[in-house]
Amino acid sequence: MNIFAFDNCTNDLLAHCAAIRFLKGKDYTDGNDRLSNFKQAAQRLQITPNLVWAVYFGKHIDAIFSHVRNGQVESEPIKDRIADAINYLLLYWAICVEAEAPDTADTADTAVPDDRQAWLFPPDTFNA
Repeated sequence: MNIFAFDNCTNDLLAHCAAIRFLKGKDYTDGNDRLSNFKQAAQRLQITPNLVWAVYFGKHIDAIFSHVRNGQVESEPIKDRIADAINYLLLYWAICVEAEAPDTADTADTAVPDDRQAWLFPPDTFNA
């Protein structure tokens, strides 16, 4: 795969990740806190949100390894599993950021851009 094809492929993947986050994220949040699912499960189980994340993330990694071994995944397409795994890494990034600076984790701009693709990859991002 040449460099341009790879860049297009990965840009498509990141856009797919964002679409999945947008669609699935609503089901796993209390409306405002994107990490509430991890926090609530942690509280119920009396463990840390990090451990809850590790269990959820492990499920996607197990499916990817199953695809590596068997060439197939039963429940959903491998590309969706890969996108989910990337999104779980992003969620863990947010868990770590919040743990490092809990007072600033909720101060980011709350505006959601209309054009998510442009937000992900602003014009001339790759022409610098």
